[in-house]
Amino acid sequence: MADTNLHNQQSKTLGRNSDIEDLRLFAVLGNPISHSLSPLIHNYAYHTLMQRSITKDNPTQESSPIDYSCIVPQAQTFYTRFALPLGIDSKGLRDFLLQSDLLGVNVTVPFKEIAYQAVDEVVGIAREIQAVNTICKKDKTLIGYNTDAEGFFFCIQSYKPKKVLILGAGGSAKSIAVILNRYEIPFCVANRSSEKLDFFKSYAETKNFTEIVY
Repeated sequence: MADTNLHNQQSKTLGRNSDIEDLRLFAVLGNPISHSLSPLIHNYAYHTLMQRSITKDNPTQESSPIDYSCIVPQAQTFYTRFALPLGIDSKGLRDFLLQSDLLGVNVTVPFKEIAYQAVDEVVGIAREIQAVNTICKKDKTLIGYNTDAEGFFFCIQSYKPKKVLILGAGGSAKSIAVILNRYEIPFCVANRSSEKLDFFKSYAETKNFTEIVY
């Protein structure tokens, strides 16, 4: 069940008052999460995009060739992080997101599969992966995406791997298995137990899957 103090924690941290009506709020959710550098990376990116947008609108300064104003509106944007209770379920996560001021979140371990169950709509490859690492909130609708798969493949494609060993069987492992199978790259999965391996067994009939070790 969700921690009943979770929404209160969020409200105290982000606030709900007229002083921040124009503040666009985003966050990364996980547990543990205190080590995450996502707020540093995202807030730097928001600041950079905003400055380029302002520069474009100021004729006395050199304009950027890219119109960043369509990405970052003229409003303050802030990215933070929240440690969700380890026992939170999909309903608890959904309630937290709908009651919060957050416009979108990134989701990390161990909540990607719970996030998949919490959203109203799943887009793209996330449907096959059955795990979500990005959620956008539009009005009262939660839309889930998965960027792990394409991001992973983008990083390794120049190495032209012949075979890949996947360690673990969580949401990220599912993402990797799906994208490797799509590009016909052989892989095997190693996990500490037989739990969560049913998803990978579905690839046993494909020529890309080799074995499961636990």
